[in-house]
Amino acid sequence: MKTQLMNKRDVPLEADIEKYLVRQCLMNDWICWKLVSPGRRGVPDRVIYATKGVHALVEVKRPKGGKLSPLQAKTIAHLQEKGHQMEVINTFEGVDALIEHLQKRIDDAV
Repeated sequence: MKTQLMNKRDVPLEADIEKYLVRQCLMNDWICWKLVSPGRRGVPDRVIYATKGVHALVEVKRPKGGKLSPLQAKTIAHLQEKGHQMEVINTFEGVDALIEHLQKRIDDAV
């Protein structure tokens, strides 16, 4: 499935990683909304609402050359200071690790 998303490219694009994230969330019956905030730059790309109150905010970057802007880095730090799980993901393996981590949090929830 990962290679199908890449359309015969050697290196995945940010869009490939993001599509994979959405598919993995849907396979777990989780919500994975695209965040759009007119007039506010630096907002994370996605918010995941799993089950049992588990959620995460995700900024997706391409594997090669994808860097956070200073505003994105500031926003991420601010969200983390407020206690939110904020992840920057740039690989399919990163998506898999996040899904596994969220599932563990769900399993550990009371």
